[in-house]
Amino acid sequence: MPQPDAPPVTPHPPAPPPLNAPRSRRLTHSDMELRDNATRGLVLAWCLWLLGCWGVTLGMSSMIPPSRWMIVSCLIGMMALWPVFRLSQDLTVRDPRRGVTGMTLSMVWTDWVCLVLVFQAVVWPLRLMSGWTLAQTAWLDGQVLAWSLLTGAVVAIGCGGRNAVSRGAAMLACVLLLLGEPLLLALLSVAGIQINGHHWALQLTPIQSVWQMSGAATDWRAVDWGPNVVAVALAAVAAWIGAWLWRRAALGMPGRGE
Repeated sequence: MPQPDAPPVTPHPPAPPPLNAPRSRRLTHSDMELRDNATRGLVLAWCLWLLGCWGVTLGMSSMIPPSRWMIVSCLIGMMALWPVFRLSQDLTVRDPRRGVTGMTLSMVWTDWVCLVLVFQAVVWPLRLMSGWTLAQTAWLDGQVLAWSLLTGAVVAIGCGGRNAVSRGAAMLACVLLLLGEPLLLALLSVAGIQINGHHWALQLTPIQSVWQMSGAATDWRAVDWGPNVVAVALAAVAAWIGAWLWRRAALGMPGRGE
């Protein structure tokens, strides 16, 4: 006697995970692709900026060596071009627990590492044509890296928000880092204000420090600028720690901030 056909078995949908189950905080494939494309675009813009600055400096008829102008151009690119490029973009990634958030600190850190690696291919070959000593080149390299790292912390905080106010405030802070002291000095000079009977000399601005450090090797001493480089580097590390703590508090996560 033939057996009746068994009824089809309907598979049950998987049970949802419990509410308190830990969720993966890894970036999705689309987020990783977005991050990689954004970094490629930044590196391309950075290389074009360097090539353009090198062409302009070589074509200048000036008594100042082109290597000196080139270092200042690199500093301006890392403290102004990078923030403008990154803060003008609305790049967001999805946090599995908090939904859509701004750029992560690791994305800004990747930007900085890429910019620095390209810069190494510029600063050390310049030593061959400028006559800088090995120590002078190393300290000069460290000064540009320290100021750019401090700028990166500001960019990371600005990119963490998704509103125009936070990004605009971050861009203003980057401009003040680069040009704050010269602008204040210009205002004091126009107003005829003196401090202790003397005009205020540039001491803290990155442009002034890099300009002085990239001078002739006979006029350079590590004792004059070494403390300045160390102070800026410590400020940059403190700023990145502050950015990490701020993102951790903003996301409300007890664990890692990124």
